[in-house]
Amino acid sequence: MKRNLSKLANTNFDLLIIGGGIYGAILFWQATLLGFSVGLIEKGDFAEGTSSNSQKIIHGGLRYLQQLNVLRMRQSIWSRGMFMRIAPHLVHPLMCLMPIYGHGLKGKETMSLGLRINDLVSFDRNDLSKKSKCIPNGKILSLAETNYFIPHLDQRNLMGSAQWYDALCSNTERIIIGLLRTACEKGAVVANYVKGVKLILNGYRVTGVKVKDQLTGCEFDILAKRVANCTGPWANEFLPHSNKNYKHPQKLVKGINIVVNKILPFNCAVGLKSKTARGRLYFAVPWSGKTIIGTEYSLYHGYPDENRCDEDGCLQLIDGFNQAYPFAQLKLDDVTFIHNGLLPVDGQKSSTNGEKSISKKFKILDHGFHGIHGFISIIGVKYTTAGYVSLKALKYLFPEIANTEVNFKQRLVGGDIDDFPSFRKEIVRRWETKIDAEVLVQLIENYGTETGDVFRMEGLQTNSFTKQGDHSLLILKGQTLFAIQEEMAMKLSDVVLRRTGIGTMKRPGKEILNKISSIMAEEHGWTETRRRAEIQEVNDFYPSFIT
Repeated sequence: MKRNLSKLANTNFDLLIIGGGIYGAILFWQATLLGFSVGLIEKGDFAEGTSSNSQKIIHGGLRYLQQLNVLRMRQSIWSRGMFMRIAPHLVHPLMCLMPIYGHGLKGKETMSLGLRINDLVSFDRNDLSKKSKCIPNGKILSLAETNYFIPHLDQRNLMGSAQWYDALCSNTERIIIGLLRTACEKGAVVANYVKGVKLILNGYRVTGVKVKDQLTGCEFDILAKRVANCTGPWANEFLPHSNKNYKHPQKLVKGINIVVNKILPFNCAVGLKSKTARGRLYFAVPWSGKTIIGTEYSLYHGYPDENRCDEDGCLQLIDGFNQAYPFAQLKLDDVTFIHNGLLPVDGQKSSTNGEKSISKKFKILDHGFHGIHGFISIIGVKYTTAGYVSLKALKYLFPEIANTEVNFKQRLVGGDIDDFPSFRKEIVRRWETKIDAEVLVQLIENYGTETGDVFRMEGLQTNSFTKQGDHSLLILKGQTLFAIQEEMAMKLSDVVLRRTGIGTMKRPGKEILNKISSIMAEEHGWTETRRRAEIQEVNDFYPSFIT
């Protein structure tokens, strides 16, 4: 995947996509597989915004059962199956538990019925030939089983727990990179750090977009027959430049998830409700030897670019989770990373903390109704359902495929794996004499069949390489070179936060930042001043209370 601005400027695309989050990336991938010529631009780096701020769960829509919304459940089930199929190295089944207290609408009997209905609605969720990706039926666990899986619960009126399965994505950013790279291998064109400035119109029809290269300041035009705005929270910023008659009413809610260095005493995702007036439901998800906890919501009133991690929001989340699970005794010092994203709000009404205001449904806005034909905006709500939404958008943009039954089976780069447990076992067997098994598993889940390509970047395939000593920096060099040469990593933050993911586990130290930035300086021809500025930019990303 190469950054080819000349090709962007000299192609008249069937579709140009603005925005490189999950909605833009999956639309890019699907449109390319259907045979259209497609370009995509992103003003920052891919997956830099809300798409990287998640709890890593690919939901099957059980939550929508409370609203009796079977359609949304089916959308989520379809999308979850698609992700597990196209990225078997990144997406795996995840056991989820929720303690049940008492009887009534949220009691044992009601939950048991809900799990049965969920199994019926998702009757076609499994490909029986892929046993490692099967989603088992839900069930009610006994009091003893519940205390085994989730120790230290409040025992008063505890009846057991509901058990169901969803899926865990080990690295949501790499899903997006995989979608983009797979499309590029089939001829699509993509570039990060290219900002859409304004639409180019011929009368009332879009014919392209004026853009600006954020790295050089150069401006040029990209021609396209159709344009899709997938900028998420930034849709407000782009639309006024495109149509003065259109006032986009979208309000935003800020969602915070935290990564903590405490491994809580359960190895599955657990939903826990605080016993306060707010009654917030928190999920704790085991991930890479840490725990992701969320989500805390609040109304957001500023510009998307000004959104920052704040200490008050973290403290509120920590306090709420400690009330839901007092044994955790979390403190601010336990926080190693903060996921901080913006979500759309429905309508003008909103609650004080924004929880009830989060949009329940995606929107595909046709701006032909506002005087710009061939231009749509996609306002997504959930990471999981991006595949379903983008397919709907494609059928809207290209009426000729409206009645086509499409089932995307093209695996992403690195994902050509039929039996992931066997594949992982074989790679570990081959390399465990040279690299620790725990490190190997993380690399395999990130890179799949391309794990060996990462090793080759730094010559780790040589017979002289042994397990003696700490080879973490050598492996990191291989990952950095792979990110630069294959994954369009243009800045230090791209590698640290969105290619290797090392900066999403904890704040990287001086040695690591110096190592990666020195490699990038050599590859990209940076001056020493530029290299130091890149390090400072990464350090500035983290709030001061994360050390």
